[in-house]
Amino acid sequence: MEKFLSGLAVIAVILFFTCPTEEDHQKAIDDKVSELFEKGLSENPDSALGAALYMGILGAAVNEVGIRPFGVHGYKNWWIFSTAKIENDTTFGILDHVFIIDKSSKKTQTTNPQTASPVETNKYHGKRKDIKEFIDEQDGCRIAAITKKGGDVAICGQDGYCYTPSCPSGLKKALTEINGTGVRITDVCLTDAGRYVVLFGKNGFFNSADIPQSMYDALKRFRTNNEALLHAALNDSGEWVVVSDKHYIASRALMDWLKDGVQEYGDVRYVALTDNGKIASFEKGVRAEGIYSSVLWEALRKANFDIKVVKMAGDSWFFVPGKGGYNYSM
Repeated sequence: MEKFLSGLAVIAVILFFTCPTEEDHQKAIDDKVSELFEKGLSENPDSALGAALYMGILGAAVNEVGIRPFGVHGYKNWWIFSTAKIENDTTFGILDHVFIIDKSSKKTQTTNPQTASPVETNKYHGKRKDIKEFIDEQDGCRIAAITKKGGDVAICGQDGYCYTPSCPSGLKKALTEINGTGVRITDVCLTDAGRYVVLFGKNGFFNSADIPQSMYDALKRFRTNNEALLHAALNDSGEWVVVSDKHYIASRALMDWLKDGVQEYGDVRYVALTDNGKIASFEKGVRAEGIYSSVLWEALRKANFDIKVVKMAGDSWFFVPGKGGYNYSM
């Protein structure tokens, strides 16, 4: 009996000193996402995101420079083993090893009936007039990203899309990856220089490699805190903003400008940025500064400044009133 108890004590000590830490759980997730990404690229260059979505790692973000994985949360140390969570999955750690218990891969994948597939939208991938045709023909256009020379994008339904040829290849690939998965595209922002961010699902995102590091840090921070990413905007002058369901973070000068708006009009809803102008929609009003279309401002006024989405580029603009529908001039 003594030998048996001594053996148990030795095993308990070994388990205690080899119990994986939270960092170990995070590394296991990082390695798994990297593995899935590399496997997806080797089997099909266009299937990396699909593989990550299939495994339930919905918040994983992949861009041209590598993997930016979703963070684990809810870490618990049970002395001889440890657990953590990522989306719907659980990680289990014991003896210096971490295992991912995948719950979502066994679920049936469904596609929202409002999804517009690439086959249905390819005919629109031409000039801006084709974007306008797409907006007019598709039911429920929710988002548009317009620029003077960097391309234009329109999103309808859950993940239906249309873009002009001048859009960055990385942005085109991101929209193609998401389309047909049933995952909702939350927002798309694009600049004349080709910088872009695509938000999808609860807090997944794609981004070009040249967005400000501080903006990427904000996106990652909200994702790590398991906050829902609602909106992102940037320009080529270094200004940017990221809005979650709980907070907003922006570049320094823009942050001060938004704080004044929050004090007067309530929570930030949406921000449109160009290199020489900005419009911000708040809970109870709108602020504008710099160069923007007077026609857009009149359209916003007629909508009682109740704005859900607003984008602009020169004399072109697009906005969605809080009550639904859309209005644009392109």
